[in-house]
Amino acid sequence: MGDFLFNGNTITCNGSGIYVNKFHDVSSDMHNSTAVTIGNITFNGNTITITSSDNGMYLHLYDFGINNDATASFSLGELLMDGNTILNAEYGIYFYETDNFTISNNEIMDGDHGIYLDGSSNNTVVWNTIVNNTAGATGAHVNELSNDNELDLNCFYDNVPYQAVDNGTNNTFSSNFYSDYAGTGPYLIEGTANNSDNNPLDECPVGGAPAVIERVPAVTPLGLIALVGVLSAVLGMRIRRRDKKEE
Repeated sequence: MGDFLFNGNTITCNGSGIYVNKFHDVSSDMHNSTAVTIGNITFNGNTITITSSDNGMYLHLYDFGINNDATASFSLGELLMDGNTILNAEYGIYFYETDNFTISNNEIMDGDHGIYLDGSSNNTVVWNTIVNNTAGATGAHVNELSNDNELDLNCFYDNVPYQAVDNGTNNTFSSNFYSDYAGTGPYLIEGTANNSDNNPLDECPVGGAPAVIERVPAVTPLGLIALVGVLSAVLGMRIRRRDKKEE
């Protein structure tokens, strides 16, 4: 296979926005090739809005055949996920058994999980803005089968209950911004790895705080009555002043 480029798409869907699955199993009659070569895979500048509980971007690049046949071979080119915006997804970016990828400069907002690494190792997660993923989930989640990943220079805003979780081995969190950081000492990363970011930043390294939409305060029934009273009083004063001038 040659190169794959997913570039500049606007996707609104009830399901996964972009789904890539490469399952190479030489022991299966359905997957009997012993040599698979894939070129570069790039996801750049896409805007994905999910209207149901599903993934913004899902990658599964598992290779079963390599572990079961000494003659099998599998190779990939450069892998990059850069400059995408993902809204309202259950999992903004989900990696399942996908290694050696770079996730950079993405905005992932208003979903459940921001970035989820499931059985995925040696990935670099850098310069991402992960905001308001709040359905009892996390900004970035590294599970117990994911190792040797680096998460650096990302901005985590208001993800609930945790900005980040690490249950894996030898994963590195460094120089990230966390909106709930107290400003002293390391930032503790939730999870069984007992990990921490020893150099948390006081400001987001990829721009200012995300825009907040200003909302007009709601008017209660009592507030509406009071408002009508004030306007009536003002109107009455203006009428009396006009009458005096006419006299």
